[in-house]
Amino acid sequence: MFIVDAHLDLSMNALEWNRDLRRSVQDIRDTETGLHDKPDRAKGTVSLPA
Repeated sequence: MFIVDAHLDLSMNALEWNRDLRRSVQDIRDTETGLHDKPDRAKGTVSLPA
């Protein structure tokens, strides 16, 4: 399967922010709550559909 990242910076979210995009947005936000290594932690808005 190929996934094309046309605009939403999915690859940056996955690799640079170490986010598992197979999880729900709320689950990612809950996991990142309290992390301060990047200014927008726990504010992610995109993941892959379940």
